Amino acid sequence: LNVTFVDTAGVTEGAVDDGGPTREFLCLLITEIKDSSFFNGPDYNKNLSLVSRSVDNGDYRNLGQMISVALVHGGIKPLFFSWRLYHSIASRPTLPVTLEEVDDRELQEQLQRVIAAETLAEAWDAIMEASGSLCLLGCSAGLRSLDEKEYFTQQALRAYVEGRTQKALEQFVDGMNAMGLAEKTGSHIEELEPLFVGGPKALQLQDLLDHFSVSFAEPGSNRRRA
Repeated sequence: LNVTFVDTAGVTEGAVDDGGPTREFLCLLITEIKDSSFFNGPDYNKNLSLVSRSVDNGDYRNLGQMISVALVHGGIKPLFFSWRLYHSIASRPTLPVTLEEVDDRELQEQLQRVIAAETLAEAWDAIMEASGSLCLLGCSAGLRSLDEKEYFTQQALRAYVEGRTQKALEQFVDGMNAMGLAEKTGSHIEELEPLFVGGPKALQLQDLLDHFSVSFAEPGSNRRRA
């Protein structure tokens, strides 16, 4: 890659790209991807969101390719993936979905009412209230007993967070595999996780001590005593 920054008038910055401009560009690119409508959730714990037109256009494949280029060619780590997204890319089982992962506030509140129901009648009332959303998720069968409440809500949560984004995920993985990246996460899941999950690490004193050594002045000099 050879990156040149230009201003709004098309005048170039003038810097020769010996790696710095490329890294700066790829860092800006990753930030824009993280904050785009293709992902939802907290800043450094994001899942894929569904943009239907973008699935039709193959945009998720482009996103996967961009992230691969940023990591492989620029060393820019996409540290905003959720544990769920990372394990989905690696084709590994995922943990149960939580209510907090649902970005649709109305559906979140509806499912919360199902969870909070203390009788089968209350649960059915909550399910009927959410029937429009639940039908779209393929979860409209309802409950035969209150014991099925947890299973029912988990199926609805997983259908919303994982099921409806499956095609987007497949495209995204395909894009990341342009450089074999998704395949490597499957075979080296623990080793590569720090590249994708957890957010940027705060600088600690020990980090400086590990990377730098003190060069003292001559023994016996005033500078050395100072």
